[in-house]
Amino acid sequence: MSASYTVRTLVSTPGRGVRHRRVRLRVQSLEDRRTPTGAVWQGYAMNAQHTATSAVASQPLSAIRWQASVDLQPQYSGTALLIHYGSPAVTAANTVIVPVKTGATGGFRVNAFDGSTGQPRWSRTTAYQLPPIPGWTPSYGPVLTPAGRYYFPGNGGTVNYIDEPDGTGAVSGQFAFFGLANYAADPTAYNGTVFINTPLTSDAAGNVYFGFRVTGANPLGLTSGLARVAPDGTSTWTPATTLLGNTVATDRVVYNCAPAVSNDGQTLYIAANSGASNFSSAGALVAVDSTTLAVRNRVGLVDPSSGNPA
Repeated sequence: MSASYTVRTLVSTPGRGVRHRRVRLRVQSLEDRRTPTGAVWQGYAMNAQHTATSAVASQPLSAIRWQASVDLQPQYSGTALLIHYGSPAVTAANTVIVPVKTGATGGFRVNAFDGSTGQPRWSRTTAYQLPPIPGWTPSYGPVLTPAGRYYFPGNGGTVNYIDEPDGTGAVSGQFAFFGLANYAADPTAYNGTVFINTPLTSDAAGNVYFGFRVTGANPLGLTSGLARVAPDGTSTWTPATTLLGNTVATDRVVYNCAPAVSNDGQTLYIAANSGASNFSSAGALVAVDSTTLAVRNRVGLVDPSSGNPA
């Protein structure tokens, strides 16, 4: 689409006086472009510090404006529903992105809605598989970065991302914390042994952190631990044994424990345990460098009711 406009100008020429000149201007529209919006609500407990405090006040809770399912096949145990559901994310343009469990024992997708009307905008099926855990279902926890990129876990320790969540929701790319080329060389080996087991957390710069569980042999010899991936895909990870300072094979980042970032962005906090009964290998809250994941400090966790190691 274009438009033409005629502009009349006055031109002074030596020896010829002042005369009129017509100049035709053409205005032509560029192709439609969308830029990522910021995040109003990133995901688990709102932000990287998990303050769960929104800058936007809620409307009066006197009526349901719209609603959407988060579990298409809920599995009750008596009257209890033993599952943790992932948090929605909300963009500054009021796109609400909701994680949805689609099957009885797994299967997830993310659905986006217009926050004002509840009208669907897009939907993406994921290949994510739940880690093996008996008795209850941990949450599926995507995250929206402050710059507006939406990350959601995939299979085998991979993460997919969408750069235009306010647009069509097309998947923009994928990364693996141990190298996407390594994953592509033998995806089956990782799909059955490597599982993201915490919600994702994004810091102010868009770096994403998460815990992962490894349950068997794999080509790289990965063990359970904590991972960090930068927006350009650069990644690092550290084993849970390093986090706890021991060599217990069952060491792992605690299920459902979203990493938390300090206010200055320099330190990352995570809980890890091994299920053992002695202090050195029981649960601990660990502080690591947010860039290198090098351990800075750790403190053992105890059961407040008994004082025993947790």
